[in-house]
Amino acid sequence: MKVEESIKLYVYKDERVGFIRSAEFSAKSTMCIGAYNQLMEYSNTIIGKEIYAAWISKYQPLRESLGLLPSAYSSFKNFYWLYSDLEELVEYLQNEASAKKAIHEFESIDMNHEKALLKWLVKNENTADNLILFLEVHGDIDPIRSENTPYFKVDLLKIKTSDFENIIRFKTLFDQYYWDMLDKYTTFSEKESWKYANDSEMDEKSNSLIYHLSITGVVFGNSEGVN
Repeated sequence: MKVEESIKLYVYKDERVGFIRSAEFSAKSTMCIGAYNQLMEYSNTIIGKEIYAAWISKYQPLRESLGLLPSAYSSFKNFYWLYSDLEELVEYLQNEASAKKAIHEFESIDMNHEKALLKWLVKNENTADNLILFLEVHGDIDPIRSENTPYFKVDLLKIKTSDFENIIRFKTLFDQYYWDMLDKYTTFSEKESWKYANDSEMDEKSNSLIYHLSITGVVFGNSEGVN
């Protein structure tokens, strides 16, 4: 009988024959399991940034002590992946103030003058870049009516969506106009865009409105408040 289907199994380093658990490894293993379980106590409630940001700060030394490939060890992997995901959320939240400010500035834009909109997009391109993957990674959030999504999931945790209200609103608003303006002012042909897709530097330029506006001569001086 011919068997055509195969099953691949990954064996973690600490599950392999011959692996010796040192006292240091065992101690770190215990700490990782304890740290992970500490947050899992909140799995039946919605938690805010004050809880997981404090957890990230508390266990930063433990994370740093695990080295470069902690996910290769079954004893570390749950802690590592949870820490990585929550650390990313904390980094997103560092853009909350600039997102809130951008929303406020948008409300005073005269939409009859395209240059005013371009100026706002250029000024806030860096903030948008910092948040580029947030809504893609957390696709369970309704970006139009975020109040309909009181929480989103990270591992088994329910993360309070309202902590990201300004980020969600800013990113939705920015994307609503940015890509249309990029299409309008791009200096790359479709063929060139495909050509540079594997060139990280040129691909970054291809997707930067600032770059194309500078090439076409639509620039903003310091007198207009963009820096």
